[in-house]
Amino acid sequence: MKVSKRGITLIALIITVIVLLILAGTAVSIAINGGDIFNKATEAKEGWNAKVAEEEQNIIETLQLANGIITGNNGGAPTPAQTTYPAYTVGQRVSIGTEEFYVLEDSDNTQSTVTLLAKYNLNQAGTEQAPNASYEDTACAFSSTYYWEAVDNAFEDWVNSYPSLNNISGYSDGDAMAKAKNYAKLVTNDASNNTGRLPLDDDFTREMSAEMTKGEGINGNRQGEGSSDYFLVYWLGDSADDGEIWFRYGTNSLFTDNMSGTGTTGYDGLYHNDTLYIGVRPVLTAPKTIVTVSST
Repeated sequence: MKVSKRGITLIALIITVIVLLILAGTAVSIAINGGDIFNKATEAKEGWNAKVAEEEQNIIETLQLANGIITGNNGGAPTPAQTTYPAYTVGQRVSIGTEEFYVLEDSDNTQSTVTLLAKYNLNQAGTEQAPNASYEDTACAFSSTYYWEAVDNAFEDWVNSYPSLNNISGYSDGDAMAKAKNYAKLVTNDASNNTGRLPLDDDFTREMSAEMTKGEGINGNRQGEGSSDYFLVYWLGDSADDGEIWFRYGTNSLFTDNMSGTGTTGYDGLYHNDTLYIGVRPVLTAPKTIVTVSST
């Protein structure tokens, strides 16, 4: 029996056409969907490059860490440069602008601020020092009211305990404490500077007093051009007793006496609200960036 080869050839042709149609459909689908195959290939390449970069960074950090362990260099990280500042010693004369001061506390080159004592009493307005004024012209009442009464009542032994009033609130504008605090803001040009205060008896160490009394015609204990009589007289921040406050006359620390008789100082009838001749000589803390060493 003879088999027809023509029939087999027709079947093969039909199968071939079907396969071609399937391939053509796949190609069209790829073209319509934006060529995902090529996009995925690109994404795979980018992912590989990112992974390589990440591994390179890890190697660098590992090497830095190893170097830091060997050299002690802060775990391999760069050590920031140490900021240094001028160093000042007690009694050194410095200036802020035209205002003159004594350094009240040692300050080394790692500290960015320095504590200062005004060289002279403030003027009546409390805005600047008045080096050529007599002490009568710089006089200021310590306070208009006995605002530290609560602190006063907490201390009974006034012979050995003289509490500082620098952090006691209740003073009024124009009082000695208000002038001292406001002056710190003005001279540093910083409204947030709350370091202004009145000096305390403990501030006048032997080193400080020695520097202040070095033979200037007008030194830290005098006020008034060319006068040997105008010794600086200024309030301290130490409470002495019921309504009484310590003050300093030249190199002597005294307190106002409202008791009868001659009293312990020889100054009778001086109350905290008197304005006879006691002035305001502030203490403040200033950034060293605005402080310069005085030429005198």
